[in-house]
Amino acid sequence: MIEQVRQGADLALGARVRLGRGAMTAKIRFGNGVLTFLANLFFGLRLKDSQTGLRAIRKQAFDKLHLRETHFGIEEEMNIMSRKRHLVIREVPISYYARKGTVAQHSKNVGGFKLLGVIFKLLFR
Repeated sequence: MIEQVRQGADLALGARVRLGRGAMTAKIRFGNGVLTFLANLFFGLRLKDSQTGLRAIRKQAFDKLHLRETHFGIEEEMNIMSRKRHLVIREVPISYYARKGTVAQHSKNVGGFKLLGVIFKLLFR
């Protein structure tokens, strides 16, 4: 991903395309697919995984985004605002495996409806 930024990308994303056993539930995979589809449809993105947390971004690009989300949803906002600012976005395929240990409570409780809200809020911003 760093190499993509060195080669001109403003934002590089690690697209979770190779999933290890138990890495993601069917419900989460489905929701991620729906959210990615909607972001691609409404904003002209061409992403495979809009919710990935693995990212590299140029400081100059980050400064142009003026992000408002402070928790879950910042990934979607970063993608959409990068597109609105005509920044270069590239994805790098990555492997994703089941998490070890405990998952933070906020990660368990956040639903797709919150993320849908972020998409629609940015559609009209």
